[in-house]
Amino acid sequence: MVSKPKVKWADDSVVQADTDLDTFIPPHQGWNYVTIENYLDWGDSYESGKWLLFVPDKQFVDAFRHLARLAGELKLGHSFKAMGRTEKDHPFCLYCPSYRDVPFIRKVAECLLKEGFIDSFGYLDRDGIRNIYFKPDEATSYKSRGVGESLTIFRFNNRNELYIKQFDEDFKPSWKFVDSKLGDDAFSSYEIYLDLKKDSGGDIKKYLASEMEEKPIETTNPVSKSIVPNEKIAENTFDRLLTDVAFASRFVYAGYEDLESIARARRLELMVAGNISETEAEDLIMGAQKKLGWGFPDLSTKYAVIRRITTGSSKLDEMLGGGIETQSITEFHGKKDTGKTQLAFQISVNTLLPEGKGGLNSQVIFIDADGTFNIQRISRLAKEQGLEPNEALEKIHVIRATNFNELTDSFGKAKKLLETDKIRLIVMDSFIPPFEATYPGTSQLAIRYSQIFRFLNELQKIADTKNIAVVITNQETPKGPKGGKLLGNQSVFRIRLTKKRGKNPTNIANLVDSPNLPNGKEEFIISDNGIVDVGMK
Repeated sequence: MVSKPKVKWADDSVVQADTDLDTFIPPHQGWNYVTIENYLDWGDSYESGKWLLFVPDKQFVDAFRHLARLAGELKLGHSFKAMGRTEKDHPFCLYCPSYRDVPFIRKVAECLLKEGFIDSFGYLDRDGIRNIYFKPDEATSYKSRGVGESLTIFRFNNRNELYIKQFDEDFKPSWKFVDSKLGDDAFSSYEIYLDLKKDSGGDIKKYLASEMEEKPIETTNPVSKSIVPNEKIAENTFDRLLTDVAFASRFVYAGYEDLESIARARRLELMVAGNISETEAEDLIMGAQKKLGWGFPDLSTKYAVIRRITTGSSKLDEMLGGGIETQSITEFHGKKDTGKTQLAFQISVNTLLPEGKGGLNSQVIFIDADGTFNIQRISRLAKEQGLEPNEALEKIHVIRATNFNELTDSFGKAKKLLETDKIRLIVMDSFIPPFEATYPGTSQLAIRYSQIFRFLNELQKIADTKNIAVVITNQETPKGPKGGKLLGNQSVFRIRLTKKRGKNPTNIANLVDSPNLPNGKEEFIISDNGIVDVGMK
């Protein structure tokens, strides 16, 4: 039996180890915080959220004491807060580190149900069922128009049922019963809604409508090309693509110029490009694949040819399943000075190495969007790996791209290198700036997202067909990585970089998203000689 750790209360917590909860009264008229320091790795997660409770004044103190006991028994999250004085019911916020961690969110909700909080304080719906709601912190700055409306993502009731919010093509919310483990797609419509709500100033439908009016409408169906459109009424979304010129033009404008690009797209991409639902996006993809005669891919062949590039740190390689994987997009995101560019440099040089030394004996395309490519640093890293610096620099083909036009022009020319089958790595450092430079502000949000998806889709297609690894770096703001969840959903492996400062500083890599690997954390060092494990020089 594993014993629970001894609780260490945070300094700003109103509850401490010597607090007598039988007589305790929350001291503050404002927010009263109860926080445990040594429980859960919260960090500064941008995916955190909270279960909401609203407690009448007469029951406030008893409810606070009860929840404080549960927190001390590690049955809730690492913290909660409660408003001490209010004209209405007292709000309680019970925090969880990530709204994507559904098992933990359910665990806290089930504890609240068992302890009687939902039956006592849950919102009573018209069916006589008591409910509580979960709201991500990212949505906190936008007020809901009613209980459980619009910006909450989960609800849990006194029947022990969990529901997740979904949005249709008209951004109307509905609740979907959670009866199994949720994949990333379950969060897509909510995250798209939240990103667009923030960037559009709140009026999503008006914003998208105005953007759509500016798009050119062609007189012939551009997606169909060799497929002759007919005048029949569309029976499903794919038929509509082949018969409705205006509808098809939405996708052409977003970069999907033929059926193959539709067939290779991800549902989330098409949802944004066409302002359609997840079901409609699935219909488009399956219809295009069927029309092209595609069958199911031979996954055994696909995975048999995957190769990996060392990062320079054996611990980091181990966390990533052996290193940077071909046929995948790997994203490193973090704040300034956390090691994004240095990792990009090191992985580029390591790609030149023989396979027995962690490389692929191949060349690299390096897209420099920040102007940070450093010949001296590359030469130093190459020399450290036993490579001749000038020869190494000749094998790393640098593209300078400060805006989207430069990116497409230069990358179009660089594609000729891909035909030689010598390239095994494409690096883009960093990803978002060229798109922001050409399509700035919220007025060009839709086209910016569309071009981002188009370019990522092209990178993934190249990665799949040429067995190439793609590494992108991304800047992080206080709200999270640039590009929101839309960019994150396109990356197969997503690593967040932070830095531990002090006498012996280290860089920290957190694997936060992967289809086949558990989340993990490893430390490494950026030395004069390159990326190495902690303790190495």
